[in-house]
Amino acid sequence: MKGSEGRDSPPFVRRPRTALHYFTLVEMLVVTAVLMVLASLALPAFHQSAELARAVVCQSNLKGMAYGYGLYLEDNAEQLVNSAKPYITDTKSWPLPEENIPGLNWFHTRWCNGDVNVRKRPDYASALVGYMGDARSFICPVFQRIAENTSEDHFYLQYKNLIKNYDPWYNYSANAYLGSDYKQQVADKKLSKDTWDQLKDPLFLRLRQVDDPAEVFSFAEESAKVDLTYNLSGLNDPCMIPGDLEMVLGWLKLPTVNWDFRRIEPGPTGVGPFWDVIAGFHFAQPDDPMGGWGHCAFLDGHVARHTRLETFSVCWPMRY
Repeated sequence: MKGSEGRDSPPFVRRPRTALHYFTLVEMLVVTAVLMVLASLALPAFHQSAELARAVVCQSNLKGMAYGYGLYLEDNAEQLVNSAKPYITDTKSWPLPEENIPGLNWFHTRWCNGDVNVRKRPDYASALVGYMGDARSFICPVFQRIAENTSEDHFYLQYKNLIKNYDPWYNYSANAYLGSDYKQQVADKKLSKDTWDQLKDPLFLRLRQVDDPAEVFSFAEESAKVDLTYNLSGLNDPCMIPGDLEMVLGWLKLPTVNWDFRRIEPGPTGVGPFWDVIAGFHFAQPDDPMGGWGHCAFLDGHVARHTRLETFSVCWPMRY
């Protein structure tokens, strides 16, 4: 048979049908086992990378806060912000709840009360917040992921059912020893006259009164968990305080520390439990959820990570 161009067309050849090949059960099990091994090797690395990425975001948040704080100090004659109200303009229990409960102070639940989120309610925001535009958020993305576990603090456990709009919006706490006028504690009889007389410089109201700004944090991640061996309270307000001034003087006089503030640690081998401690959820192990580290933004503008054992050493403004 000739084609259209006059050439002979090749004859049609039927190829023999080959037998279909299927995986055997053993082969399937082997392939599945190999894939599971590869996944088990890859997942930890992926988790580690994701955790590192979230830690970088957290560090960036605090870097923006440190930068904003520096600008604020320049514009305000180095007047330190009152640590009791770094985000919100006052310390009163507003906006008032519908329930009129004696003793209830909404100051201790603002960190998870979406009704006072200053990003959404700028009319509540303090002057300092206006300088912190470079901070993407006031809450760590790692903490935001675990915030459904909430705080183990006694204030939160007592009043959590009264929060109408549960929305954790900050976990960076201000250094409670900065911007605080301890004369008010004397007036309120919370601080004895003997304690007042022993303090070298009890008014940390201006930056120049801090011995080394590179060693004292302005904001830090506070632990929401309670481990009674190390801390008595969890995240419950905007400031982190290891202990009141009576406790501080007792710690500094212990002969075992020889006035070395860097050795004043919470825990069974230290000075006992602090009130508040630095969070430990970054890269913490499942069996030790507070054993990792948290970020701190320092008064000189840098950000570094520290463990709960270092809480007092990076919080106390005096260097001995």
